[in-house]
Amino acid sequence: MKKLVFLFALFTLSFHAFAINPSKQYQVRPEQLGLKYQTKKIKVSATVELNSWLFLQNNQNILI
Repeated sequence: MKKLVFLFALFTLSFHAFAINPSKQYQVRPEQLGLKYQTKKIKVSATVELNSWLFLQNNQNILI
């Protein structure tokens, strides 16, 4: 039982480590999925900017 708890804790902590140090490369970009978008930078402070994507609406009527 102690091994199971230890493995669960180790598995859980590994997800937190990935969140702190995310991958620097995108797995999939919007153009690979056929999406229209614009790249925008959001200034958070004097020294920090976040990259973001603004997704554009297609000119098609889509019924979901």
